Amino acid sequence: RPSETMDASLGSSLTRIRSTGSDAVVSDQKRVVAIKYFLDRPDMDIDKASVLLFKRPPMICRASDVAAFLERQGLIKRQGEGAFLAEVYLDRFKAFMSVEMCDKSGVEFDLSTSSTADPATLAVRLSGD
Repeated sequence: RPSETMDASLGSSLTRIRSTGSDAVVSDQKRVVAIKYFLDRPDMDIDKASVLLFKRPPMICRASDVAAFLERQGLIKRQGEGAFLAEVYLDRFKAFMSVEMCDKSGVEFDLSTSSTADPATLAVRLSGD
């Protein structure tokens, strides 16, 4: 049974909590997701976000996969001094949740139909020192 999705103002983001995915699967080579990120600061919000394209993300992506991608891009440091708290927007709940709590709660993002022609969007709020 396809997972239930809810549209958000951020695009075609697909949030699920460990359920089955879609039937129209995109190949790994063509899978892309747009990661919108912004700092949790006064006058900053999703409308003033920057975007990175995460090419070939896992078909079933965890929040920690997104955080690891941002770390590889040099945008965040997840441990030690100067570490950032990364929170992912959950369209189903219209709220942000920390990467750690997403993983502990079994939150996954079904990116099986996200493609270069129609990328899904995930939003990340970053806060730190």
